[in-house]
Amino acid sequence: MNPTSDIISYLLFVILTLFSTFVFVYLMNRRFKILLLAQEINRLDQPGKRILEVFKYFIGQKRILNSRFLDAGIMHAFIFWGFLAVALNSLHFLIGGFFHGLYLPGFGPDQFLGVIYMYLRDIFEVIVIV
Repeated sequence: MNPTSDIISYLLFVILTLFSTFVFVYLMNRRFKILLLAQEINRLDQPGKRILEVFKYFIGQKRILNSRFLDAGIMHAFIFWGFLAVALNSLHFLIGGFFHGLYLPGFGPDQFLGVIYMYLRDIFEVIVIV
């Protein structure tokens, strides 16, 4: 059974989605206004280097995974990576509430990336719990 198969559940789903989106936009707007007060910097220079830095520091968690914070760093990194894995699953739940059976391209349950994703998601969920 699809949780949004009847009109009342569907309307409730839409209302909750719109409310959550409104709260998110409101909170991000306040933070964005603070960022507008900051000094302007050219962040479009050296795109290759900047993308590499994103992978090293954001995805790779390089700053926290050093010898000074190794125990806490490992825990933090796995919780962060677990969050990323679960976030994709949450996106599929949201999309599925509006369009049953629709997934991100390549991430369907019968597709190659989807099968790999399901295994990795389960592994990260267990690691986060531990």
